[in-house]
Amino acid sequence: MSGGPIIFGGVPALVSVGKPSVSQIIRAGEKTACRWRFQLDEFTWHSFVEHLADDPAVFVGLWCDGSQIHVLVNDGSSAESGVRPIMASCTLDGPRYPGVSHVRVAAVPFERMIRDLYGVEAMDAVNARPLIDHGMWTSTAPLARRSGPRSFGTDLPEFDPPDEWVAAHGMVFGKGPATGSTEGPVHFRLGVADGVIRTVETRAGYAHRGLIARMRDATITGALELAGRIGAGSAVAHQWAFSAAVENAVGISCPVPATWCRVIFCETERIAMHLLTLARTARAADAELVSSGLYRLREQILRLCGEASGRRLLMDCVCVGGVIVTRHQERGDPIGPLQTVAALGREIVCLSEVRIRELHSLWRVIPGLKHRLQCAGRLTGEQAKKLELQGVAGRACGYGGDFRLHMDAYEDVSFRQAISTGGDVAARCEIMFEEIGESLKILKTLADRISAGEEKGPEDLCAVVPVRPEHSEGYAVIEGPHGPVWHVVTVQNGLVEQCFIADPASTLLMAAEQAILGTSPDNFDLVRCSFGVSIAAADL
Repeated sequence: MSGGPIIFGGVPALVSVGKPSVSQIIRAGEKTACRWRFQLDEFTWHSFVEHLADDPAVFVGLWCDGSQIHVLVNDGSSAESGVRPIMASCTLDGPRYPGVSHVRVAAVPFERMIRDLYGVEAMDAVNARPLIDHGMWTSTAPLARRSGPRSFGTDLPEFDPPDEWVAAHGMVFGKGPATGSTEGPVHFRLGVADGVIRTVETRAGYAHRGLIARMRDATITGALELAGRIGAGSAVAHQWAFSAAVENAVGISCPVPATWCRVIFCETERIAMHLLTLARTARAADAELVSSGLYRLREQILRLCGEASGRRLLMDCVCVGGVIVTRHQERGDPIGPLQTVAALGREIVCLSEVRIRELHSLWRVIPGLKHRLQCAGRLTGEQAKKLELQGVAGRACGYGGDFRLHMDAYEDVSFRQAISTGGDVAARCEIMFEEIGESLKILKTLADRISAGEEKGPEDLCAVVPVRPEHSEGYAVIEGPHGPVWHVVTVQNGLVEQCFIADPASTLLMAAEQAILGTSPDNFDLVRCSFGVSIAAADL
């Protein structure tokens, strides 16, 4: 799965002579107090959207604050350029704005959410259907300055009509919680004809909790706690991203030993989440023996986390300025917090190193499993590029990079990036197995490094966070279990004024839709589980 020169993100688009890049267009706008954010007028925004169609910049997210529309792009592919965000803002002039989804399909869920929450509609939108507003709210556009009255439309979900072949020769049915699925509150509408799935539509929004609205005007501590509840499988990644964004905004750095602890927590979370995704995929493929082994190993790791930190999912162990480890004090352990984290890393390595190799070998020899996984739910590199798919699913198609390669926290840690061009369920699972092995190597390296150094007290693992009266903006990206997690925050007087969150779940959900097309209905759960989509993180 590793080796071989692969150009992630595809070959950068050639910019014709005299044609400005997206970065140049944005930077030509009005400068703001934040060096990476620029204010555009409507004409320049139109130009930005037009040039975004064939520019190598990677779309990150689109959001609204009620008076302005904002877009964040990474200047160049993640593998080649690393973290180089640039943000453009445009003042709204009425209930519509020039949309982005017709040139970057990854913007579809962002435009739909903006429409539901603010009542602001994207022009030229690819999909203008409601995303999270199911007609059950007390008002429409609840975050707009003047929200509208409650809608009294039909209770029936809004779907596109099936294609003519399905209507004439097939059937349409749904899959979701009401039909026995346990993988999150999302409804899939499948059009089946001739034994294959020809159309797929998802209806999400049931898990929307209004987290971004609740984070606004909250204290930094309160917003950090909410960030850890975005998705249970990515609590560390989100709290690290939020904390690093605040640290970037106020101009402080996390102590080096605390950074090592953050990496140990993040890699532990990656291992646990990959084990869960692999176990669910194996169960969907009727490979109960390997599935139960993966579930058991994950449960043992979570128990170790609970004993070391008091949190099985490591929620609230990362804080702004550093980390918080207090379990050793509650139990009266003679070792300090830093050695407690190192001991956790060593125990996970001792528990998992041999066992994961045995499970991987079992995975490969179970009769019929390899044949069923190969070619199932395949995404091409071109599809991944169009979706700007990152993380495990993107790297399984030969697209996207690993942001850990560009993070200072991993600068002195050696690991190998898992890559493939298969694009199917088998490729995604092989990458997860390989990433688990690499994460165990990272845990061992950092645990040994911490053990060889001096013990630190709690006050040495968290920097003091200053309270600044002026507006300060910051960003951060952390490579979570299934892709990059972005946070952009604005803080003032110790409060979070604005916050934007980009989780890979919404893009993974669109990727799953495309991967399911053409597969047998019997393989629906198999393909869906292989993406590891957190519906809660997609709905926010």
